[in-house]
Amino acid sequence: MPQDFVNFYKQFIADSIYQVNHIDFENIVGAYSYCDTLIQITSKNWIYTNWNALDEFIKEKRSEPKDGWDNRLYFDKKSFYCQMELMEVGMISQLGFEKINGEWKLTLYAQFNC
Repeated sequence: MPQDFVNFYKQFIADSIYQVNHIDFENIVGAYSYCDTLIQITSKNWIYTNWNALDEFIKEKRSEPKDGWDNRLYFDKKSFYCQMELMEVGMISQLGFEKINGEWKLTLYAQFNC
């Protein structure tokens, strides 16, 4: 994983102002889903998150056993994507970042809670 992304992500989850400034609200594909309600993400309804999704891909730091999960991770020098899926329930979370004009920006965010 590119070290510049790791450094960026640590600051992204630690600083709410930094986080908001590194979200591409004009182009983000994002939603909060609560059972039968779907809310499109905008700059007005963004909810700060400090959850370290990267820990879910580091065996020693996982918050729970991963039996029944199909988690995926993709990254290169200009993009990062991860998803968490509970096999019998479906998609739980998706995160996507792109390096735009030399800066990492959140461009995909979906949270499914039901």
